[in-house]
Amino acid sequence: MNVLSKIGDFPDDIDPVWAGDGSHLPEWFVSALKVPREEGYIEIDGARTHYFRWGDREKPKVLMTHGFLSHARCFAFIAPFLAEDYDVVAFDLAGMGDTEMRGQADPAARGREF
Repeated sequence: MNVLSKIGDFPDDIDPVWAGDGSHLPEWFVSALKVPREEGYIEIDGARTHYFRWGDREKPKVLMTHGFLSHARCFAFIAPFLAEDYDVVAFDLAGMGDTEMRGQADPAARGREF
């Protein structure tokens, strides 16, 4: 059976090119991808900014930020483990993932993203 089809809601988190049918993926990884999350967009400096959110908004906050040329989906298998104790948000930096590019990429603009 195709393990990826059992994950269901978040097929974009796993690229079949490297995951194949998912039969070799560890159970903890597959289970983490099944944890419910919020997905949305906010506007920052005129750019539509994509984010994911796990956990309870009343708990302490954790902001997860990816590296250059990456995206928030990198945290899809990590954030659920933190979500038991924290309100976890991962977002796509400007021009990466599903976030639009801003007109300026100066350090002050990058700081406003956070």
